[in-house]
Amino acid sequence: MNPSLVRSERSGVALLGALACASFLATVTSLPTGVRAPLVIAAVLAGPGALIWRFVTRHSWFECLAIGAALDVAFLMVLAEVLVSVHFWHPVAAEMVVPLATLAMGWRLLTRSPRQDMPESP
Repeated sequence: MNPSLVRSERSGVALLGALACASFLATVTSLPTGVRAPLVIAAVLAGPGALIWRFVTRHSWFECLAIGAALDVAFLMVLAEVLVSVHFWHPVAAEMVVPLATLAMGWRLLTRSPRQDMPESP
């Protein structure tokens, strides 16, 4: 694998992982809404969808973030519908799914074996 591609992969995953950790900590520590809301919104838009798209297609980070944001919003809409339909009224607990999924997908992306590596898309 190309060393510059590995560096790009690690730095992109590290950035999204740091954002997910900041969002998680802001929510758990109950920071004021003015601080917590921008972190959570940024973490949701740059959440696991971008990493999943990168894992599957190996497209550029810009494209992965754009498509990932749409995937993350769609996932949250489905999650909200399910939570309402089962009468689960604890949104903070459900909100933890996104940063935890981001961290899990980032770990999976970094620990992928070279055998599983796909060629980079044009």
